[in-house]
Amino acid sequence: MLKDTISKLKQLMLEFDCPIPSRASVSEIEKFKEWAVEKFGEKVPWEKYIPFLEEVNSIEFNGIFLYGIDPNDSNLDIIENNEIWHDVEENKKYLFFGDGDISWYVWDSEIDEFQELDKPSGEVYEVYDNLNDMLIATLEMAVP
Repeated sequence: MLKDTISKLKQLMLEFDCPIPSRASVSEIEKFKEWAVEKFGEKVPWEKYIPFLEEVNSIEFNGIFLYGIDPNDSNLDIIENNEIWHDVEENKKYLFFGDGDISWYVWDSEIDEFQELDKPSGEVYEVYDNLNDMLIATLEMAVP
């Protein structure tokens, strides 16, 4: 289902002459794994992000930003963005996978939960059963 949603979005991006990001390389995925385990410990669900990274190494479309590893646009780098968001002490428990105009898409390491947070307040807006569901819902918001 994630692959299908990404394919639909890629098709739409082509129609609007938007660049399609390449896949993440094995070394980029390994870099993400090492960083995530160092930051959050062995419990971090880094491997659940691999299906997304194997399709696109970040994506930006229609106000949605899903991060990748060392993408061409540093604004889409998962490590850099997490370092920025972690400047706020309360945010250090989150692994930020992306953001939008009014939301952050995160994994809460304290309760092992995938969430959409309200950007200004940090309040939980939606809880997802898994990362796949959160990514699909996020990508579907980008499709008009």
